[in-house]
Parts: sequence; C-alpha cells; structure tokens
Amino acid sequence: MQMRACFTTDGMRMADRLPYWNEVVSNTFIPSCVRPPVADEFQASLHTEQLGGAELSVVRASPQRVSRTNVLIRGSSDECLMFGIAPRAHWKVSQHGRTTRIAPMQFVLYDSNHPFELEFDDDFDLNVLQVPHSSLAFAGNKLSDVAARSLNASSGAGKLLAALIEEVGSGYASNGVIARASMGSVAASLAVSMVAELLELPSEGTPNRDLRRLRVKSYIELNLANVQLDPHAVASANGMSVRTLHGLFSTEELGVSAYITYRRLLRCKEDLSNAALSSLSVARIAMRWGFWNGAYFSRAFKQAFGISPRSCRVGHMRGQSDAQRGPEL
Repeated sequence: MQMRACFTTDGMRMADRLPYWNEVVSNTFIPSCVRPPVADEFQASLHTEQLGGAELSVVRASPQRVSRTNVLIRGSSDECLMFGIAPRAHWKVSQHGRTTRIAPMQFVLYDSNHPFELEFDDDFDLNVLQVPHSSLAFAGNKLSDVAARSLNASSGAGKLLAALIEEVGSGYASNGVIARASMGSVAASLAVSMVAELLELPSEGTPNRDLRRLRVKSYIELNLANVQLDPHAVASANGMSVRTLHGLFSTEELGVSAYITYRRLLRCKEDLSNAALSSLSVARIAMRWGFWNGAYFSRAFKQAFGISPRSCRVGHMRGQSDAQRGPEL
C-alpha cells in the first residue's frame, strides 16, 4: 500500500462511479462489496495513509451498504482489527451474529478475518484505524468477543483515541510526516491497550504502568501547542499527582518536561522544513508550539539538532531549490 493516497468519484460519469469505487475499496482499503440504495446519486472519496504499523482511512460518501464475505476473505491477505468512528453519523455494524447501532462519537470494532456488514442510511464521514492482528496476538481467538461492540469515544482512552484519529485524519495540510506518524503510532498503541482492557487481558509487554504512560503521551501529543502544558497541567488532566507523573517517566530516556520540550522541537523542525509554511517567521513557528521565549527556543533547538532554527530553514529551502533546478550538465 502507498504511504498516502487519495481517491474520489468527483468529476466521473455516474455510470462509472460505483465500479471505480468498488475497485478502489478492494485494492487500497480492504476487499469489500459496496452497494448504494440509489446508484445514480452515488459519490465517495477515500484518503488513506500508512502510519507505522497501522493504517488510517478517511471515507466521505453517500448512503451505502458495505459487505465483506467469506469469498472476499479467502481472496485477500488482510488481517486487521478496525476501529471505526463516524463523528456525525448513525450507522449499523453486523458481525458474528450481532448487529449494533452506532451513534455519533462511538467507536465500533470489526474484524477483517470474518464476514461483516456496514450500513449507512445517510451521507457520512468515517474514520477507520486498522490495527494488524500481529499487534493483538495476546488476544488469541478472543477478538470475536469485541467485534461489533460499541465503545464510548467521549471519555477516557476512547476520547484520546478519537482525538488522535481526528487530528491525523484532518491534518493532511497542516501536519507534517513526523507529526502524523507520531500521532498514528500513539493511536495504534492506545487502540491495542483498549482491546486488552476490554478483554481483561494483559497485552504482551504492556503492564498497567505502561498503559498509563501511553495515555499521558497521547494527551501531551494533542496539547503541544498549549503554552501552559507542563507537568502540573498534564498530571491534573490525567487525574494523578505530579509525583506519580514523574514516576511514570522515571524509566524513560527523557523525563516528562524534557519529553514535552523535545516533542515541541520536533514539530518546530518539521514546520521549518515545510515550504507551505515559509511565510511564517521562525518566531511565529516557535510560538505555534508553545515557545514564547525566542532565545530559549534557539538554544534548545540547536542543542537538540546541532543547528540553529534559521539555518535549518535556509538549508532545507536551498535543498529544495537545488532539487527543482536539477543537476548541472
């Protein structure tokens, strides 16, 4: 699969849209059969991206029914658990003899290794995080117990996961590769931990302490732009004392304060290398990610990357210019 890919039926003849869409879904997402209630009103788009070991797909489409049959399963090698969330739509998921009605801001889990059916009666936006079965080996054959089950995305780990997926899925223009990959990796790990908790099983190598740290890192990743983000704010938002928070990071390479700073510096570095943000000053980019003291930012940036922020930008822009000009003959 490509790292990032976008497909749409916009501009196509109506008669060509459904055959094209079924081919797109089967070749780039997961082999399935799409059937709209009214074929001559069908429209759809798909943005899909590989994020480390997981994949995120964003679908926007008109009403349809999506089926994955035993025949399609036998003809494909996809083995993943899917976390689906439609922020504004009601829909239904059927698998393992269960049919669940899903409300907006609820997750539902469904498994690519078994037949399923999705029903959308209205236009919808759907975000789907695909987590490979290899990351869920601890669950064994118990994954069927969580299929077609709804999960709350308004509180706890579900809320963090929904926010991460939304941030990655809506940030094609504003978030760079490093930012999306980082958030995608955290989202996949958080999804795995949610499955472990649902099944009341310990995920391999992920004790409760690590799960708590993972949730803290998810919160940090989503709030890097908040200038007030510090250990006290993180501890308060996650219902723990500052001492407990520091304890969670005691075995990490970076303590919590240093971790926040480094994650912010990475975002600044990526923005400085982004041609689409060339109109923003170095100071403005620093402030975007919580650095309001220019001198401190410059020192921290150089210490982390061995180059000043301004030199980082100039070097990247020069490299782009050389690449566009091509080799000298």
